[in-house]
Amino acid sequence: MADDSTPIYRPAELELPLRQGEILSDLRRYRIEPATVVAESPLLIEVRYPFVVVLTQDCDVTQQGLPDPGSDPHLPCVLLAEVTTATRLRGQSDINTDAWKMIRQNREERYHFLEAIIKECDAAGLGLEELALDFKRYLAVPTDELYALVNAGHVRRRCVLNTPYMEHLCNRFGDTSAGSPCHARTLARPSMPSPNEPPHRLDRLPIRLRCIVHPRGPASSTTIDPKLPGMPGTSRSGNFSSASGRRSV
Repeated sequence: MADDSTPIYRPAELELPLRQGEILSDLRRYRIEPATVVAESPLLIEVRYPFVVVLTQDCDVTQQGLPDPGSDPHLPCVLLAEVTTATRLRGQSDINTDAWKMIRQNREERYHFLEAIIKECDAAGLGLEELALDFKRYLAVPTDELYALVNAGHVRRRCVLNTPYMEHLCNRFGDTSAGSPCHARTLARPSMPSPNEPPHRLDRLPIRLRCIVHPRGPASSTTIDPKLPGMPGTSRSGNFSSASGRRSV
């Protein structure tokens, strides 16, 4: 069970491949202006994403290593979710006080609230304010393109959600109406030691809980039961809030 001693984030490890639950900043992409899609010289529009979080599983995204630009990746695209500041989301006209309370407690299925990131957990050393996701806003970026942007410094790697906060986010994305059943199966599937192993339900598998005492300090692990009170995904324990790591009633 998560408690106040379990840090929500750790700094991104810049020398390693991207990780599921990693927050990136300053992503820029280009799309064709629809009115010019059949033109001889289509017009390109720049689209900026101040923050995104990686949703693709570690076993898929890390197998790419740090590929050279133009290489042929085994994984065609990396699934990302757009991230905005909590202040900006709160300012939307359709989010009143009651709705915002639900969002902050992660009880509103369309949105996910993330606690502020202190500078010690930010690879850029700056820290980030409270963030939020709208599960209806996600995108897929070609793997080689994303890694090329990262390697060139055009996309900044900031921090990574620790267990169980990363699993909580991905499970909620898979459960939301914005995510298809395919998303749910892909994001929530457990990593098996052999392709011949029988399938298991995620909520019946033990979770390895990594308790990082300090970004550069030693770490210890323990095995917990996902159905214990306070863990995400169980209906017997109330609602799990990644903002505090505690159960809300």
